[in-house]
Amino acid sequence: MKIRKLVFMIVLVGLVAAACSSGGEKETAGSINSIQDAIAALQEQGLSVTQGDQFEQPFFSVPAVLLDLPGSGIQVFEYSDEAAAAADAEQVAADGSSVGTSMPFWVDDPHFYREGKLIVLYLGSDQVILEALEAVFGSQFAGR
Repeated sequence: MKIRKLVFMIVLVGLVAAACSSGGEKETAGSINSIQDAIAALQEQGLSVTQGDQFEQPFFSVPAVLLDLPGSGIQVFEYSDEAAAAADAEQVAADGSSVGTSMPFWVDDPHFYREGKLIVLYLGSDQVILEALEAVFGSQFAGR
């Protein structure tokens, strides 16, 4: 009986480990630590990306940097650490309709992503861009 329990536990631990390490992981997990890393990762996904201007958004505690794409743009917010990024990310409504007490008027569907100390905001519906963002940053944490 003890051997069966031991075998069961070994199999169970193996299944849990396999489930935790399979599918859904980003190839770049843990390697996106700065705006420059984000640019490089998006370029590796085939996007033509250049760094644009920095500007303030009233709903986050750090300024945005615009990443220019042909016909579009992505806003990237770089925080001093992951905890600060997480704190601002928690303020975003699940559908992206509000951030804290701000209710921005989006020009297109908002898509929010977070990786490490970065929050990424894409306003649009271009499937190529959305697939590249998901490959680099994982599933969006808020948006439509």
